[in-house]
Amino acid sequence: MQFYHQPADPPRDWPRSQVGTSEFPDGWAIDGGWYEIKAKGPKGPVNRIGAYMLLARKQADNSWKIHWSVNNGGPAPVE
Repeated sequence: MQFYHQPADPPRDWPRSQVGTSEFPDGWAIDGGWYEIKAKGPKGPVNRIGAYMLLARKQADNSWKIHWSVNNGGPAPVE
């Protein structure tokens, strides 16, 4: 199972790492990981890093509905 919040057209160089997912018998799951986004903006590169966590529930058709999500994304450190 993988949950990722992706823009309609995600950048090709968008590394993500799924740290872990815990599924529970009642159909709920908690997922978390980190991401790094590198994109081109009108004034130069727009780089972001962060971590995420979300809570989802399995639906009757085996898809997942996200009920809650949080991230701490911010500007990437200057190299």
